[in-house]
Order: sequence, then structure tokens, then C-alpha cells
Amino acid sequence: MRFTQKRVEDCFDHSAIYEYRLETPTTETSIRALGQKLGQLQYFPDFPRPFYRILAEDLQIRGVQGERDFQAVFPLSNRPKRKGALEEILKKL
Repeated sequence: MRFTQKRVEDCFDHSAIYEYRLETPTTETSIRALGQKLGQLQYFPDFPRPFYRILAEDLQIRGVQGERDFQAVFPLSNRPKRKGALEEILKKL
């Protein structure tokens, strides 16, 4: 899947937040696939806007099902490696 990304302002000292925009909106299937590859998925389909969060040891992703955008929070110390791994997974979705 194609995507774009940009760094967004944050107020955390030891992390970097990036916003990703996918070419198509997220679906339950794509959210679950991303969760399986990255870490623990917390998915709330009954919310008025179905919310998801994926937690790994040094990465957090959060977004809303049906939207093209999501945010990823990376630690500054391991950002290039984790960011590259996430982007490789996104390309294969």
C-alpha cells in the first residue's frame, strides 16, 4: 500500500510523532493485519468512531477505522530502525 508521512509537533522529550496517510481508508481487516505484524492490538469497534491502538515495546500506533490517517509514536533512540520496519510492513499491506 502506498502512503505518505510527515513529522508532527509533539511535547514529549524522548519520542517523535509521525502522521501517516494511506492511499485507502483503514478497514477492520487492515487494522488486524497491522496488529498481528507489530504488537498488541487494542481495537474498539463499538465506539462511535471505531478506534484502534497498536502497542509494541517501543512503538505506538493509533487511529480511527475508516480514516486514511493514523499516528505513530517512535522513541528517539530507535526511531530509524522502527520507522523503517513499520514502513516496510505498510508497503506489503
